[in-house]
Amino acid sequence: CFLFLGERLNIIMTFAVIIICVGVVGLGIVEMKEDDSLRAKRQEKANIKYSKSLIALLFPLIYCLVDAAGTVADTIVLERLSENTASVAYELTFLVLGLLCFVYVVIVKKEKLTVHREGPKFIGAIFETAGQFAYIFAISANAIAAAPMISAYCVASVLWSRIFLKEKLSIKHYAMILLCVIGIVILGTAE
Repeated sequence: CFLFLGERLNIIMTFAVIIICVGVVGLGIVEMKEDDSLRAKRQEKANIKYSKSLIALLFPLIYCLVDAAGTVADTIVLERLSENTASVAYELTFLVLGLLCFVYVVIVKKEKLTVHREGPKFIGAIFETAGQFAYIFAISANAIAAAPMISAYCVASVLWSRIFLKEKLSIKHYAMILLCVIGIVILGTAE
């Protein structure tokens, strides 16, 4: 948005974005420099090819590029459409894709759907829809400020891994998480 759309931040927001970026990159550095025995203990069931390989480097980089391009595209769309119109368009797109997936799974592959097995997917879809709705309004309000906050999802992922997977985090992990949270609070209140 800064490079292609000419959007700008004030000094406080720029400082907050820098703090968030330092926290997110710092979290990656903490993970990378972590003692191998501590990492192994924390990630006993992790697949090594996803943590120490070219794929482990390429996938996040490709994701970042695609995500950034999507954010710019969303910003351009939201300059032309209202938030409500864009939300309906996005949700109808997801509905069409969902129906195509349904046709493929039920008609082509002839799999049976059960509420017990599909329930978590429905809950996930509800949260995804709520997230998309919030995303649209955040991006339309101030894309260049909202994008860094949205991209700090890795902080939530690390916290969820601690809470739900019982992974052990070091003081450095918590320091980087705190840095991101401080940046997000500053960015959120600077508007």
